[in-house]
Order: sequence, then structure tokens, then C-alpha cells
Amino acid sequence: MLSVPDINRMRRRQREKSERNFSSLFGLGCALFISLMIVVSSVTFALIYTDLTRNLPSLESLPALLDPPDGLLLQPTTLYDRTGEYVILKLENPAVIERLFLNLDESQTNFIPKHLVSATIATVEPGFWQNIGFSLNALDPGNQPTIAQRLASDLLFWNEQPGLRRNLRERLLAAQITTQFGQEKVLIWYLNNENYGRLTYGADAAARVYFGKPAAELSLVEAAVLAAVSEAPSLNPIDAPEAARERGNEVIHTMLAQGLITAEQAEAALETKLNFQSPTDPPSNLAPAFVNLVMEQLGEKFEINRLERGGLRVITTLDYDLQTQTACASKIQLARLEDSSGQVQTNQGEECQAARLLPSLLYNPEFSPQNLDANVVVLDPNSGEILAMVGETSAGMDPAHTPGHTPGSLLTPIIYLAGFTQGLGPASLVWDIPSILSEAQPPDEQYMGPIRLRVALANDYLMPIQQVLTQVGSEKVWRLARQLGLITAELPQGNDANAILEEGTATLLELSRAFGVFATQGILAGADLESTDDLNNNNLPKHAVTVLGMVDFHGKSWYEGNSTQLQAVISPQLAHLITNVLSDETARWPSMGHPNPLEIGRPAAAKMGRTTEMQDAWTIGYTPKLVVGVWIGHNKEQSTGQVPPKAAAALWHAIMQYASRDFSPEGWPIPAGINNISVCDPSGLLPSADCPNVVDEVFLAGYEPTQSDTLYQRLQINRETGQLATVFTPPEFIEERVYLMVPPEAIEWARQAGLPTPPDSYDVIISDLSTTPNVEISSPGMFAYVRGKVPVTGTAIGEDFYFFRLQVGPGLNPRKWLQIGDDISTPVRNEELGIWDASNLSGLYAIQLLVVDKEQHVETSTIQVTVDNQPPEVEIIYPSEGQEFVDQEDRITIQVNIIENLAIDSVDFYIDNNPIHTLRQPPFSIPWQTKPGKHTLRVVAIDQAGNEGKVIVEFIVKE
Repeated sequence: MLSVPDINRMRRRQREKSERNFSSLFGLGCALFISLMIVVSSVTFALIYTDLTRNLPSLESLPALLDPPDGLLLQPTTLYDRTGEYVILKLENPAVIERLFLNLDESQTNFIPKHLVSATIATVEPGFWQNIGFSLNALDPGNQPTIAQRLASDLLFWNEQPGLRRNLRERLLAAQITTQFGQEKVLIWYLNNENYGRLTYGADAAARVYFGKPAAELSLVEAAVLAAVSEAPSLNPIDAPEAARERGNEVIHTMLAQGLITAEQAEAALETKLNFQSPTDPPSNLAPAFVNLVMEQLGEKFEINRLERGGLRVITTLDYDLQTQTACASKIQLARLEDSSGQVQTNQGEECQAARLLPSLLYNPEFSPQNLDANVVVLDPNSGEILAMVGETSAGMDPAHTPGHTPGSLLTPIIYLAGFTQGLGPASLVWDIPSILSEAQPPDEQYMGPIRLRVALANDYLMPIQQVLTQVGSEKVWRLARQLGLITAELPQGNDANAILEEGTATLLELSRAFGVFATQGILAGADLESTDDLNNNNLPKHAVTVLGMVDFHGKSWYEGNSTQLQAVISPQLAHLITNVLSDETARWPSMGHPNPLEIGRPAAAKMGRTTEMQDAWTIGYTPKLVVGVWIGHNKEQSTGQVPPKAAAALWHAIMQYASRDFSPEGWPIPAGINNISVCDPSGLLPSADCPNVVDEVFLAGYEPTQSDTLYQRLQINRETGQLATVFTPPEFIEERVYLMVPPEAIEWARQAGLPTPPDSYDVIISDLSTTPNVEISSPGMFAYVRGKVPVTGTAIGEDFYFFRLQVGPGLNPRKWLQIGDDISTPVRNEELGIWDASNLSGLYAIQLLVVDKEQHVETSTIQVTVDNQPPEVEIIYPSEGQEFVDQEDRITIQVNIIENLAIDSVDFYIDNNPIHTLRQPPFSIPWQTKPGKHTLRVVAIDQAGNEGKVIVEFIVKE
């Protein structure tokens, strides 16, 4: 039997054994965990390292970029025309005539001075000679604390997204660069390619630009200034001389603090007077505004600093010859405007052929403009490519950048286009009369009265613009303008046509692209460079195309160019209506005469633009293959005088003729859905027998007129009195005359225009035929309109009354009478005389009452009436049955066509059974503010006889 001590001993041994087992297991677990963590960490590190080194740029690309004589970055980036043969501009400071590649060998003339090496190292990387090429400090994006990292960042990682991954990759590559090429090579590369501002790369180029000497001759303080400039290129000795000197002094103090120079050297440098070079005249730039636009668009794809650093060939869309001729013709036209003796001059030593095409200039001292500017854009509307661009490059004053200039009446085609979308057309009748606008009108304004919309658009008549703008609403007009590509334009607000000539701004480039939509029958061509702003609504190609491609000097492709995008923005039919009007040379003769600058001997559509103060003159015109836009006006503070209205048109004439000289003179095909019919001018309705002028007009299919002209009417007149003839007018005094029937608001215009006014009163009733109280027809009234069965009331009494008879006769002076009912032997006082059944009759009739006494004496009473049994025909042109509108359609214009054989009394409009408007005179069109939902439109037309015609359509406005 075990004793108690034995039992305790056994228990102690078991406990110790358990503890040893636990310790062994715990130790094994810890070892396994640590091993696992090491494996995980190793795998993670390997994955991270693999990711960081994936597609790491090759180190061999640096010598290809930087080593002479063929290093890519030793060649300035060059912009060429579309053929690749002509240089437009080299992106290099013009003061860099001879740029040497520097090294550290002082035995050679192109060595890097020690002061520049010390100043650069003190400024950029004080521990350069001890560092391994990178530093893990400052991992925030955009921070490169070592020279090797800067090389890697600027030359090899410029196109990678900034962030921690790029920073780590830069450091990996910087270490490899330093290891493989050595620190001296890294320093040489850096100093030969660093950015020193003003398109100056490399220390030798900077020394020549800012100090007029090679880098080997730089003094200590000059070297310090260049080191400071490399840190902030915009603070260079030309653009900011005081800041450059101050920052150079700071570098001197830094060098002293780091023991790189002595106190005596620092003091001498700080006291040295610096002589900075004056800026060299910029290089000849054939197309400065175009170059700016090219760089701006390329900047959306590439870093500008990389583009400017060099090594690239940019093939642009520019036509070198056309640009040359456009530029010199523009200069000559401006000179001619300022001096009536301006002659054809030369440009760059050659004769300016385009200037020879400028129309003769009639000098007018009333304008006397001085210091005007000109903007010109030539586009291929089918590709969206810019072929030529002339203009100032100051912000907002070139052809491509806001704010641009007041477009004035150049916007009117868009207003009329909005009208075309709502049922109007080139044949639509509009009134150019002063009473249309409530605002005061210019006292010398000439008004044309009733005209077709075609004539109004072609001649810039203001009153019709107001009518159409009020009818369709400015919201719809400017929404359509955005649709055409006027994305950045500031457009006039409200429905005042005067504001169109005075307010808003737009660039010539956007306006030219908008007109290009008409040239291509509804297609907007251009490019979208993946912009992130919100201006590119509706997926429109918002950029004109400027670049065909970009390669480096080794032939490697960098960019395939602005690929053309095509977007249908309006229908071919609507575009054709605008083009048909703007290409109608005879339509603009009333305001421009014949010949005029818009006539170029081939099919071309063109529109001039004017502003109220005549500070801007515009012309944009197009053929199927070209769009030319011209603006001439005030850009400079010293610009004075008004701009002659045809100044821009004359320049457009020359450039369009020159640009299209090799193209066949083709016009535009007529799209399906366009019909051409003969109409009466100016009503636009079908010709009547009295229409004095019949013309051919174009219509959207389904919008052709069905009613004959009512503007000209034949009336029977008493030639003695000049009043409307009646049944009482002696036949020998009656003659027929054709009158222009004007609405009440146009009567004063007609009077001032000397037009014969149709009489509004009837001929005086001859006294011996006048009625007596005993013989009188009281109803219907004299000259009334009647229909159907007509009750005739009145009085037939008298002494020795025997009987009365009621009869009717057709025409103004009936030769034949038809008795109504029998003779009545009972006197009647203010009661029914009889009922005339006129249901199947139409036209002018006389109703006559005869009272006979017992002595066979006869007394008569006669009235004249018009019988009309035909109800008006009502056709709702717009909206159509079931048509749907989106919520952006703030206003629609209801368009109605009324066919009436005689005279309309009223046309009533109802939406959802609610009356909204009544019209009594054509055109029968009204604007209506939309509301979401399904709606019923009812239009009721009533003629003066009481006949009623109506029609109903349903349409939907979606939210």
C-alpha cells in the first residue's frame, strides 16, 4: 500500500510531466505561428514586389531619351501641318540657338561648372553623393526628394496615375538607375534635361536664355539662380527677375550652410550684380490660336510638361497653305478697313493670293474703324477638323475660348430652326411691321410688311424674329443651340428680340461648328477627349479635331489623333430647310443688293451677323465640304469706330473662294420628306386667281398648305365713292380691284408704305331706294353672313295695304329674283316675313321686300347678305396625334391650319376642355406652357356665318 508521501510524489511527477508537455506544445505552436507569419509575409512581400515591378519601364530607355546625339529629348517637340512637311512651331525657346550637351569633364568646353553642380545638389539633394538613389521619406504623391527619383518621375512615370504605388515604383527604379549608371551619369542627365522655364530644358540652354552665355561661363550667383529656377520654373529671371534673384540668394546661403562654399565666396556672390537677358522675340508662329488649342487638347491626354520637354512630332489638321492665305488675307482686310487705299500685300515674302479675291471695298468715313481684330475658322464639317484658324491668343479673345463675342443676329437661324420644329417653314407668313414689338423702334428702320419667313431670315429683319421667338419660346431655342454644339456660349435670356442683338457671348469656333451641322444635313462632327466636366451633355462631340497623330522622333506612335465622332443632332429635313434659305441668293438681295460678298459662284449657304452698336461683324457660311467663319470687331481698348456690316462678309468671300477652289461646285442632295410646291408670295398659301406673285417653296412632308391665298382679295368697288359696292350701287359705277388685306396692326404700315387701303365701309344707300318705317327688313342685318334656313323679319304695312312679297336674287345686282313663299295679304309689324331656305346656296345675295297697295304702287326694302353654309376645315399641324414630349420641352407652339371659303370669326383653343386662347387672324399659332401628363387639345373654328369646325388630338408630356 502506497504511503501518503508516495502518492504526493506520484502526483507531483504527473503534474511536472503535464507542464512539460504543455510547454512543448506551446513552443511548437508559437514556432508554427511564427513560421506561418514569415511565410505569409514573404508571400505578401513577393506579391507586392511583383506588382510594383510589373511593367516597370526599361532602364535602357533613359539613354535613348537623354544621350547625344540622337536622344529623343534633345529634339524639341515640333508641330507640323496635316501633310507632315511644314513646321508650324517648335516648342523651344527661340534664344536657344546652340544647345550643348554638358558633362563633368572640365577639360572640355561643354563642361558643367562646379558651382552649378554644388548649387543643384544643395537645392535638390544635399546627400546626393552618399545616397543610393532614393529615399523613403515623404511618400506623399508628387514628392521626389532625390535627383534619380526626379528623372524617373519626369521621364519614365509621367503617364502613371499619381499615388503611393507610383511613388514606390519610382523609388525602385531610381535605385536601379543609380546602381546601373552611377551617380555622375544621373547628375549629367538631370542637368541636361531639367526644366528651367520658358520652354528651356537643360542647364546650357538656360544659361544662354537668361544670361547670354554658355553654362561653362556661369558665375556662382548665376549658377545659384539657375538652381533655384529648376525648383520653380515660373519664377525665372525673365518673368520674375526679383524673385529669381532673391531665391538665388537663398541658394547661396544654403550652400554656405552646407559647407559647399566659403563665407568669402558667399559674400562676393551676394554682392554681385546680375544682368538678365531680355526675352527674345517669340518664334514665327503661323497659327498661335490653333497651336494653343492643340496643346490644350493634347494636355487632356498627356502632361504638358512632357509634351514641352521634347522628342515628339505632332501632325495637326492644319492646312499650311490655307492657313498662310487666311492669315495674310485677314491682315490685308483689316488694313483696308482702316485705310481705303489698302492694297494687296505679301505674306512671308510671297504674294497673298487669297487677298486678290477680296471684293472691292467702298470706303465710308461714317465708320472709320481703327485697331480692329479678326478671327477666322475654316472647318471640314464632315470630320470636324480645323483646317485654318486666325486670331488673337489672349485669354477669351481667340476663336476658340470664352467669352468670345456677342453673336447678334448670327443666332437667328437657330431661332427659325426652332420654329421649323413646330410647324413653321420657309414659306410661313410673318409681318415686318413696327407694331409687333412693344419696345421703341429705331426711327430710320425700314419695314417690309408681309413677307415669307425665308426673306425675313435671309435679310435679318428684326420684327419677324420677335414673332417667332415669342411663338416658340427662348427656352426651346437655346436648348436647341446647345444641341447644335453651342456648349460654352452665354446666350441671351427672355423673349426680347432686341436682346439677341445686344446680349450673350459665343466663340467663333463653336458657332462655326453649329453651322457645320447644317452643312452635313444634321450631323455634328468632332471629338470628345474623355473630359470629366459636365459640359458634354447628350454625349455630343464637344471638341473640334486638331490632331491627326503624334509620334516620337524614333517613329513610335504615341497618339492616333482625335478620332472623329459623328452625332445626329437634328433631322436632315430640318437642316435642309435652313440650308435652302441661307443658300438662296435672291432672297437676300433686298438688304445686300446684287452682286454681294455672299455670292461666290458656287452653291454656298451663308449668314451675316450684326449687333446693335455695330461693334461686331460676323459671317459664317458653308458648302458641303467646308465651313468658314469670320468675326471682325473690337478686341483692344484702343479699338474705335463702328464695323462696316459687310467687312466680315468680304473676308469670308475671299477665304471661301480660295479654300474651295479645287472642289467641284456641288450642292446638297434633297433628303426624303421634303416637297417643293408653288405658293403665293408672301402668304405661303396655295395660289389664287388674284395672287400677284407665285414662287416655289420647300416644305416638310405633311406641312404643305391646303388653303388658297386670302392675303390678296378681289373686291367690288364704287369707283366714284371708293367704297364697297352694294346692291344699291349703279352697275355702271362698279369695278373690281385686288387689295392686300392687312390685319389691324398693319394698317398704319400700309398707309405709310403707300399701299391702297381696302375700304371698310359700304356704299351709301341711294335715298330714293331707301326704306320707310312701313317697309323695312330688320333681320338679318345689312351685309350679314347667313346660313341654312334664314328667318326674315321686319315690317310690311301702309295705307291701302294690299299685299307684300319677299324675294331673293344672287349677286351684287340681281337680274333674276326668286320669290320666297306666297304673297301675303296680312300686314306685319316687326314680325316674321318669311323663311328663306339658303341651305344649298353660297355667296352674295340680295333680299328684297316689296309692299303693294291697292293702287298697285310698290315700296321696297333691300339688304345685302353673304350665304355661307360651309364650315371651316381645321387641321392641327403640331402637335400630332399621340406625340410625346419630354420634360425639357417647357413650351410647345400649337400650329393650326384653317381652310375657310369666306371669313373666319374666331379660332378657340382648349386644353383638357379649358379655354386657353382665341385668335381671329392668321397665323393660327399659339405657345403653350407644358404640364406633365396626357392632354387633349381641341381647336374650334367658327366663321362669320356661325358654321363651326373642330378637331381633337391627344398628346403626352412626360415627366
